[in-house]
Amino acid sequence: MSNTPDPAKVFSEKLNGRVAMLGLAIGLATEWITGQGIIQQVFGIFG
Repeated sequence: MSNTPDPAKVFSEKLNGRVAMLGLAIGLATEWITGQGIIQQVFGIFG
């Protein structure tokens, strides 16, 4: 069995990391615009 990583797993991990970075950037930008923290933004939706 070869020791090379599965290309599908490599792609999905890179995509997951990029989406997480994008989500954090959007959360920080929204915090800067609205003045509400990320936690307030998330839990403000539910209550």
